Amino acid sequence: MITLTIELTREDYFKFYYYTVWLAPGKKAAAIKSRVKTFALFVLAFTLIQFAVSPHDFNFFFFYTLLVLASIYVLPLFSIESSCRKQSDAFCNDPLNANFFLRSEMIISETGIFDKASHAEVNYRWNGIIKKVETAEHFLLYISGSQAIIIPKRAIRSDAERTALLELFGKHISFDAEVGHLVKE
Repeated sequence: MITLTIELTREDYFKFYYYTVWLAPGKKAAAIKSRVKTFALFVLAFTLIQFAVSPHDFNFFFFYTLLVLASIYVLPLFSIESSCRKQSDAFCNDPLNANFFLRSEMIISETGIFDKASHAEVNYRWNGIIKKVETAEHFLLYISGSQAIIIPKRAIRSDAERTALLELFGKHISFDAEVGHLVKE
């Protein structure tokens, strides 16, 4: 049994959110593909309209329309991190989410993960974890596509505790939850 004291920060939430919506395998590629595909369809449609109306004249309205479409569909891909930061800040600044950042005691044992805070107690069974991700600073144990138990690595006090935690993960988290999301994407 391992007991960790967890107090999530705004940066912890941002890193979880940014990973979940952009850095996770397949997310970036899917977003880029969707945006570029939509942009290409608009370019095709406007090109057909341009040449149907006036096949021999270059229309500056056509050119400017393509620039506007590019700014709407393609350029935002270069500011995803900033956009995620704004969404994360909105979550963090909402008083209804204050409980998310309260200190809790997380007990990780053979039966699962028990998280106890001043406002709630939550028990997660191992079979409820559908995906495990390890980043440089966190363990993310997903219980749905967008919700995860966030364990900051700074809460792990020793190498022995880290080893024991990894043994529990290895013993109780399914192989599919460990690596399946890397293969499926």
